Amino acid sequence: MRHKLNLDLASLDRFTMLVHGGPSVGKTHLVGDMLATYKEGGQKVRFLNIKGEDGYATIAGMGLGEIAETVESVKDFEEVIGEYKKEGLAALGIDGGPVFYRQIMQSIAGDRLPRVGGNSNEWGEIHFKGTQLLTDLHYVAPVVVMTALTDLSMDQITGETKRTPDFPGRMAAGIAGLFDFVFYMETTITGPASLKRTLFLQPILKTVIRARSPRPLSPSIDLPVGRGGWTLLYNALQKAYEPLTQEVKK
Repeated sequence: MRHKLNLDLASLDRFTMLVHGGPSVGKTHLVGDMLATYKEGGQKVRFLNIKGEDGYATIAGMGLGEIAETVESVKDFEEVIGEYKKEGLAALGIDGGPVFYRQIMQSIAGDRLPRVGGNSNEWGEIHFKGTQLLTDLHYVAPVVVMTALTDLSMDQITGETKRTPDFPGRMAAGIAGLFDFVFYMETTITGPASLKRTLFLQPILKTVIRARSPRPLSPSIDLPVGRGGWTLLYNALQKAYEPLTQEVKK
């Protein structure tokens, strides 16, 4: 089928986002803040914990209640995503992208390393399945945010070592193409009992970041320790989608 597009009507109605960074930098907290913001607006949200990640304690006490569940296998993930599509969700948070990929690897290769050769290409099957499931997230809710740890990986084209989401093989860098936004988070200790959380929205040296927006985003956002980080981020995204004003020629 063919559909006409008005390229001047790009909007932020639906998007998927991957936030990666080191342990305990605040990734899951940002997801919880996002879900709480939508829930407080009377909208339906869900939180999906991939078994083995289990970092959801950081969002306890946000008033989210019984919106979460844990999945233990790819089959569980497929079933729950199918159910969520029918629930009219406003937002979905998923904790544990790399663990999700390990479940895919186990479903195809079991407890051994994937094989390539002969009549099989298990790495290809793994990447195909992961791409299929992550692409499907675009249709589950208008806003989907997934977290991932950061790893050092070699760029398959340039040979450079970069900070990438901790996904296997070529998906470490290639995973960015499956999300509308990929941002990187860091925490800096600023004193004996204080820290600064920074979310980088534009590329920094040797770090995988991506923004599918009509105009550049601000370079970074300093996130509050408590609530309010999601509102700051969403407002920054919205600004990149505001129509350009044009001077009327006289």
